[in-house]
Amino acid sequence: MKAIHVFLCLLISSFLPLKVCAQDTFTGKALNCDALRIKWSDFLIGGKYNPNDPLIKSKLATIDRNSLAFWKKGFVSDTVNRKTLWLDLKYDKSADMTTSYTRLYGMALAYCSPGTVGYHNPQLKHDIVSALEWLYTRKYNENTVVPKTGGNNNWWDYCIGSPEKLNNIMVLLYDQISPQWRAAYLRAIQHASPVVDGYTGANLVWISRVIAISSIVAHNPSKVVYAINALNPVFNDVTQGDGFYKDGSFLQHNKHPYSGGYGVNLLSSLAELVYLFPEIPAVIPESNNLYHWVYDAFEPITYRGGIMSAVMGREIARSNTSEHSKGKALIEALILLAPQAPAKERERLRSILKSYLLEDGSNFGFSSIMLTQMALAIMKDQTIVPRGSYITYRQLANMDRAVQQADHYAFMLSMHSSRIYNFESINQENLKGWHLSDGMTYLYNADQEQFEDNFWSTVDYQHLPGTTTVENSTALTNKVSNKSWVGGTAMQGKYGLSGMDLSPFGTPLSAKKSWFMLADGVVCLGAGITNRDDRNVWTTIEQRKLSLENRNTFTVDGKILRGDFEVIDRHVNWAQLSGNVKGSDIGYYFPEGLQLRMKRQPQSGKWSEVRTGTDSTLKTRHYLTLWKVHGNPQIDGNGAENKYAYVLLPGYSAKQVKQFAKSPSIQILENTARVQAVTDLKLGLTAANFWQDTLTAVLIDHKTYLTCDKKASVMVMENKKGIHVSLSDPTMLNEGLIQIQLNRPVSGLVTSDPEITIKQLTPLLQFSIAVKGLSGRSVSATFKP
Repeated sequence: MKAIHVFLCLLISSFLPLKVCAQDTFTGKALNCDALRIKWSDFLIGGKYNPNDPLIKSKLATIDRNSLAFWKKGFVSDTVNRKTLWLDLKYDKSADMTTSYTRLYGMALAYCSPGTVGYHNPQLKHDIVSALEWLYTRKYNENTVVPKTGGNNNWWDYCIGSPEKLNNIMVLLYDQISPQWRAAYLRAIQHASPVVDGYTGANLVWISRVIAISSIVAHNPSKVVYAINALNPVFNDVTQGDGFYKDGSFLQHNKHPYSGGYGVNLLSSLAELVYLFPEIPAVIPESNNLYHWVYDAFEPITYRGGIMSAVMGREIARSNTSEHSKGKALIEALILLAPQAPAKERERLRSILKSYLLEDGSNFGFSSIMLTQMALAIMKDQTIVPRGSYITYRQLANMDRAVQQADHYAFMLSMHSSRIYNFESINQENLKGWHLSDGMTYLYNADQEQFEDNFWSTVDYQHLPGTTTVENSTALTNKVSNKSWVGGTAMQGKYGLSGMDLSPFGTPLSAKKSWFMLADGVVCLGAGITNRDDRNVWTTIEQRKLSLENRNTFTVDGKILRGDFEVIDRHVNWAQLSGNVKGSDIGYYFPEGLQLRMKRQPQSGKWSEVRTGTDSTLKTRHYLTLWKVHGNPQIDGNGAENKYAYVLLPGYSAKQVKQFAKSPSIQILENTARVQAVTDLKLGLTAANFWQDTLTAVLIDHKTYLTCDKKASVMVMENKKGIHVSLSDPTMLNEGLIQIQLNRPVSGLVTSDPEITIKQLTPLLQFSIAVKGLSGRSVSATFKP
């Protein structure tokens, strides 16, 4: 690997000859810290822009609105007697310190941005400068005791949150802050964040950025070099712990899926550093993983410009965070990465970008004027062609997630296992996340606000879609289950099969759950459902947020159920819900019929109930909820109380669902705790989850079709092009072979992954798969008929 000082040598040649802060002793070249600081300041402010341009004017109005809200409402300007900077801040928790620096940054941005009301306002500057001095004297200096843990006195505020904003304030107000005070603030930052040791993932990137920017302000080039070099481990895919995995998974805090939280924040921070130091991709070869992350970690979980909630962790409990605000952060990162990418990657990134910009119907603006201008340039560039239809299935095995993106919908699945935690709830956030990974399903369509618009403050957390739970139960955070069988397999990158051996920590609940993501929709099966205590178990099929006017039509077996209602134990064969917008209808088909409970009613909640100390205003939204009560089965007799089966049909009208129920394209072959198997007649695809390490057969028309001798997830598709087989070891524990027999003769092998060994082709196809070390990855082969 080339040393980072080489890139600094290349970088310096592009700077205008401003004040040189020091010499880089490795290269003998001057590192121009002033040029870097000015470049970063221009990025924060927006560089040169026309304040009368409608888009820019709107952004300036937002900057004004935010800064005036901070400055004019509750700000204590009495520099002699004040005991706080804002009346709503008591400084009884470290977050108040970070909030103060964040507000002051907003005020500093207004002071430095031409076209704002606060631009070069002397009183505004005075209040910012005096507030910084107050914070240094009383809250954040080189003598401050920096905590090592979270909670109310949180290390993050001292080491990342506060210094990040203080850095940016010093960059913006460099000439307005005296050298003596600037040196004092730098001492405080260097005291709290001296080195990167011990940090991983997003935290490592944030610490490195804090050190890099503060070192630029301090004219300390060797520390800048240190900070950039410290990023090297971040660019590598990991095999355990925090970071990105080859399959597109991202973990933070060791075992929490966080692509849409820490993951996208990590990418955004790296993108900003690549913008500031554009030679990073050239001198750190591993940084090319940035593009693989975009394609494998972010593109599959982004739908119509929004990042799916299943990978946002505890951030779903933040009223100011949404799928599309996180998606906007991804878009901004891609905007910054694309210009530095190799030609092929640059073209692909810009194509994805344009697609997201066109699809995103949210009202969230970009975070800066410069990014607004860069996004506008992409939209106006006729040479950039939007990405076409994105169809994929991804088994994100290392974080117990699976996602299918089809032509007109997307489906996300959230699970947990002996490897992955159930949910995260720290810092008084995500207080009701008990069942988020108990098989929760997310169905996405044209309704881009389904999981936004106060969804997480009003949803009933006891009835999350897809979950099988004990009635009115809660759970402890940061817990794994004692079951390893969680995962699945993919077929030709379009279709997939996932399964979960459900056994939540500290409960006697047990269930085998499978999801078959096929051509027309998703088949959902449950079997082996038992609970050895005195409470009922239920499986929630749906809890859908309705329109604000509550005008959605709900049809059951051809009859419309009008108004709000609560129905107990009605036998249902099919149902259909009209969507909130065009293209968001959903059909529900119950292959064996199902005794359902149904309710349609307004539900109310507060953000403060899921995140302490936040908005306590009561929010209300209307919901339709469908669920099956299993009772309290102590043993698995394979009866109706031990199982369920339903099919989600995205985009179906009531007429289409009725027709599907008459002539379904799917057939359930078996739904037991031994094996769950389905055939898609349209695709010629059979899929099966084998739950036991015993020789097990799947029958079609009473004849053996497929056998497997170990726990596995298997898919077989037969068509004119051949017989395609895909499978995985979801347990990730098998260190030997899985033996497969398909009762079909084949004439030859077309392609095969190296882990597959063919034993015979005729009269029956037999082969084995060495799955040791695959970490849940699918392997596949194609045979000639």
